[in-house]
Amino acid sequence: SGLGAGVAEGVVSEIHELLCSKKKPELEDMLIEIKQSLHKGAEGLDTQFFEAVASKVPLYMARAEIEEWHNKARKKADAWEEKHRQEAAEAEEEEEPPAEVPE
Repeated sequence: SGLGAGVAEGVVSEIHELLCSKKKPELEDMLIEIKQSLHKGAEGLDTQFFEAVASKVPLYMARAEIEEWHNKARKKADAWEEKHRQEAAEAEEEEEPPAEVPE
C-alpha cells in the first residue's frame, strides 16, 4: 500500500491528499504531534497507523520544500521570459522600416 501493514488501501489516498496539501512547517508540527501521541500511548490510538504516517512525513516535508523552491524558480523564469519577450518586441519595432508615404 505504500504506507505499510495495517493501513487500509482506501485510507492511503486520503493520507496522501492530506500530506501533500501541507506546507513544510505544518508537516513538522504534525510529525511532532504524532510522535507525542505515540510516546504517551493514548488509549485507543492506532499506533501501527500513526507510525506508518509518521514514517512518510519526512518524504512529504522534502516534497513541500522542493515545490517551494520550484515555485520560486518558476516565478523568476516567468519574469525573465516576459522581460525578454518585451525587449524582443521593442527591438523588432525598431528594425521595421518606416512606412512609405504615398506622394
